[in-house]
Amino acid sequence: MGPSECSAVGELTSLVDLRLYNAEFLSPTTECCAAIRKLTGLQRLGAWMWSAEMLPALATCTKLTQLVGGWQDDGRSADGVLLPYVVELSETNGTPPFAALPNVVILSQSDGMSTDAFTNLARHCIRLRQLTVAHACRGASFKPTGSLRSRVAALYALSSLTRLTHLSWATTKSAEMIAIVDLVGRLLPYALGRRPPSWATPIFIYRG
Repeated sequence: MGPSECSAVGELTSLVDLRLYNAEFLSPTTECCAAIRKLTGLQRLGAWMWSAEMLPALATCTKLTQLVGGWQDDGRSADGVLLPYVVELSETNGTPPFAALPNVVILSQSDGMSTDAFTNLARHCIRLRQLTVAHACRGASFKPTGSLRSRVAALYALSSLTRLTHLSWATTKSAEMIAIVDLVGRLLPYALGRRPPSWATPIFIYRG
């Protein structure tokens, strides 16, 4: 967006839901960041693409609970900047800055994830409850990079997410399927400990 468009958006201070999908890229200019800082009532914010340079501005939106859209910068975050109020990432592609998003409970990834991104997710988003990763990469949720061993190790990293009750995943590799089944067995006691015994824990596994 240009300076004039950013200025106009910044005047809409009563907005609670803003989506900027018509812009090919929400540029982290001074004007754009200044406009976001004025939108203190925002609860849901969507854009075609986010960048690490915008994190300090987003951090000032203390009512912001949902971010929609993709991420560039391969998961890089601004030093010391946290978005503690954001609990949901939707229609995500690229690699979100998981280190800046410690309280996310719902993640819906519209493309595959790398093993490094998966490991960082498990390390930083320990409150995660729902994880959906589309099978856009040749019928699989992992991007076609890295060894099978690294992909299996990344899956096992999810065992630290003891609040996880929903997993939607696709794979064409039997080793990954075995790891997921084992993972379900590890997480199921935690899930049942928080629910009535008659409640069926919705952990969904899809094979591509």
